[in-house]
Amino acid sequence: GNVRKEERAIGGYELFINDIKILQIVSDYPITPKSHGVGFLMKNRHLWLRSKKQHAILKIRAEVIKACREYLDKNGFINIDTPILTPAACEGTSTLFETTHCNIPVPSLTKRNTIFPLERLLYNHPLISTFFPSYFETSLIYMFFTNFRLL
Repeated sequence: GNVRKEERAIGGYELFINDIKILQIVSDYPITPKSHGVGFLMKNRHLWLRSKKQHAILKIRAEVIKACREYLDKNGFINIDTPILTPAACEGTSTLFETTHCNIPVPSLTKRNTIFPLERLLYNHPLISTFFPSYFETSLIYMFFTNFRLL
């Protein structure tokens, strides 16, 4: 590949791949849940997602989302994905801006602010839909977040 200057990249450069050669295909899970435990895998989510169980869960999730969207499309709904503002810096950045809406504070790890713009759209488009994440856990430990998609 080639290393190119990229201002948006964290280090200022990115590697662009020209070609890839597979050296070996491994069917076993690289880090088995033995002595490492669930805690290790939760901290290294990119490894956990390589398991057959997690792959199956993601596949089922994708099919459910697809079926929901197909149903809504067939019944005249317009899918609208509004911006999701959160009061936390993302990916180590410190560029945050303040925003208020109806004097309601934006709570951490909650996407409640997404609902407000959708309510305004109901007057012009009575059949709207959105599919966004909802978090209902006060714990700051990510492995205990109760996360589901709200339709």
